[in-house]
Amino acid sequence: MMSPEVTTVHVPREHYSTTKTRLESIIKHTQNVKYELLILDAGSPPEIELYLRSVANNSPNCRLIRLDYILTPNELRN
Repeated sequence: MMSPEVTTVHVPREHYSTTKTRLESIIKHTQNVKYELLILDAGSPPEIELYLRSVANNSPNCRLIRLDYILTPNELRN
C-alpha cells in the first residue's frame, strides 16, 4: 500500500443505518488522494459486519479492525 497523505477512521456505532452512505461518500471523495481508510467495528449487527468486510476486501486502501463486542466511545478513540 502507498504511504497515505491522510488516514480516515470510520467508527460505525449506534447509527448503523448511515454506514453505507458514509463509507461510499468517503471513497468517492478520496479517489485522487493517497489515503488509508481504517474501519473500527465493535459489535455491529451481522449485515453491517458483512458490508464492512466487503468494503475492506475490495479496497486496497482500507483496513477493517473487528471486535465482537461493543466498546465505549473512549475505548474506540484509544
